[in-house]
Amino acid sequence: MKKSISFFTLLCLLFAVILTVSSCASKGTTNDKATPSSPNQSAPKESTEESVPDQNTAPDNTTPVGAITFNGGSVDVGSTGATFENGILTITKAGSYELTGKSDTCGIVVNVDKSEQVELILAGVELTNPVGPVVFCDSADKLFLTAKEGTTNHLKDGVDYPASAAVDGPNAAIYSDDDLTIRGSGSLKVTALYNNGISSKNDIKIKEVTLTLEAYNTGIRGKESVTVSSGKITVKAGNDAIKASEEVEEGKGYVTVEGGELTLTAGDDCLQAATVLTVSGGKITASAGGKLTNAPTENVAEGIING
Repeated sequence: MKKSISFFTLLCLLFAVILTVSSCASKGTTNDKATPSSPNQSAPKESTEESVPDQNTAPDNTTPVGAITFNGGSVDVGSTGATFENGILTITKAGSYELTGKSDTCGIVVNVDKSEQVELILAGVELTNPVGPVVFCDSADKLFLTAKEGTTNHLKDGVDYPASAAVDGPNAAIYSDDDLTIRGSGSLKVTALYNNGISSKNDIKIKEVTLTLEAYNTGIRGKESVTVSSGKITVKAGNDAIKASEEVEEGKGYVTVEGGELTLTAGDDCLQAATVLTVSGGKITASAGGKLTNAPTENVAEGIING
């Protein structure tokens, strides 16, 4: 199982400073900014997922674990086996977890075996991590974020990340070292004040969900790929709206839009791919400070992008 000791040590220290005036405890475990504004910094100028028959059910090899409830500075982890300490909820067991409640001082870390999958069901949750990613997948085969039908959810970071994040650490409100799928019939709002909104070192897939994202830098960045198959996606980004950046590995670095309703507002490019950009379906309304589309190879069907 992979460890990110230096990053989490810094993260926990920062949380310890923030939480010195309150006692944060979770049941059965140890104790434990609103609209985006430009901080004092300058913005920097997919393996295949198995078939999942229902957008709102867990992956085939992921079983229900239990419910986790956030309540300010405390977290009730129930019988899930998750732990909460110094503002960090850590999940080390594969399975499906349903999250509810609100906290202004919490981050979630997923750290399971590379062969295992985790699903976080967002069932009416509002979380802010002032000192790092709200969700950080440190190790897994795949992470699924599922917005439960009929619920609204909000995940937000702050600007006070550890210094290591600026080099090669987690630098997005939702950050994954592994494959990431965002889906469901509910709605998810992501506010990224530090840098990127949603980022993965592997593949990102988006389907069905109503996603509203505002990011200081890049909105959605999948290093190996980004695929949007359905849903209602609204992205406002200081830099690129949606991008894939892998230039070396064969068959990677692509962005694909197969369907959905996308509204993209970008300080630079709306759709940027290091290798291939394919737009075959859906409806895209785009406004760019740079280019609407930017890739060495572009396969864009007529009449889909308006901007």
